[in-house]
Amino acid sequence: MAPQAGKPNAVLARCLDELGWSPKALARKLNRVFGAGTVAESAPYHWRDAGSLPRSPLPMMAAYVLSQELGRPVPVAELWQGRVGDSSTLVPADTDLVRPWTVQGMEATVGDWVMGGLVDRRRFLAISGAGLLAIVAQYLDGTAGRGQYTHRITPSVGADPLVDQVEQHLPMLSALDDEHGEHVISLT
Repeated sequence: MAPQAGKPNAVLARCLDELGWSPKALARKLNRVFGAGTVAESAPYHWRDAGSLPRSPLPMMAAYVLSQELGRPVPVAELWQGRVGDSSTLVPADTDLVRPWTVQGMEATVGDWVMGGLVDRRRFLAISGAGLLAIVAQYLDGTAGRGQYTHRITPSVGADPLVDQVEQHLPMLSALDDEHGEHVISLT
């Protein structure tokens, strides 16, 4: 039987107890994952203590965050005792990518994608601009570190004579095109 408004949400209370979190900690985690201002810090107290339902898509977002932290699926229907409809949520594609650039970090990311698809059937927003550049910049400037497999994916200099030859001749062909105004080669 689904609890009604005014009755505590025992499932949410158990999840928070298991994590050692207050409702305020849940709100802060939601705001870290989904962006500042996603939820007021006092809202989860109403969800837990009075059985209030959050506005959509917060039920899905709360289930996602709790699933990630508990390391097991927490379905929306279970968390809100069937009182909210099944809905998808839009999650930024760079959500939870603050992980080390290691095999374990990659495995955690892939596990997140797989579990996310099974638990909440979410759709991802495309990542572009500053979000994408921040991730790539860590790799390029070396702050991401060098993993144990870097030597396997970094080609050695002069590994392919054909590629080396093409790279040497491209500037000359480009200059020839610039001098004579003919389309000798297209670099795009």
